[in-house]
Amino acid sequence: MRSPAWWPGFFAPRRVGRPSSRTPPLGARPVRLREKILAAVVLVVLGVGAASALALVRLQRAAGLRQVELAAQTLASTIYHGLRLSMIRNNPDEIGEILQHLQGEPMVRRIDVITSDGRIWAS
Repeated sequence: MRSPAWWPGFFAPRRVGRPSSRTPPLGARPVRLREKILAAVVLVVLGVGAASALALVRLQRAAGLRQVELAAQTLASTIYHGLRLSMIRNNPDEIGEILQHLQGEPMVRRIDVITSDGRIWAS
């Protein structure tokens, strides 16, 4: 498909020679080289900006997930070691206090302490 005479194509060179017998529509004028270059630069800047924003969002999401996982692992490890120390000392009051405090947290659904033979020792 050929471009109309008044729009020579985005990067196509201008036609040299006799003017076309067709007259352009009212208000239409040829696109200048300066406008073509400006349009190309704007398209490149917008494309690079969109790609950078997309990459930044993905990287931030991945970093956020890693940070939450690390915090959850640290919290679970702290709880485990605190309960383990209380169990070694054979202090059921301290264990009950720790479990009551943890069950008051909004994100904790249920806590079960299971013995080595598989039965629930505290819940």
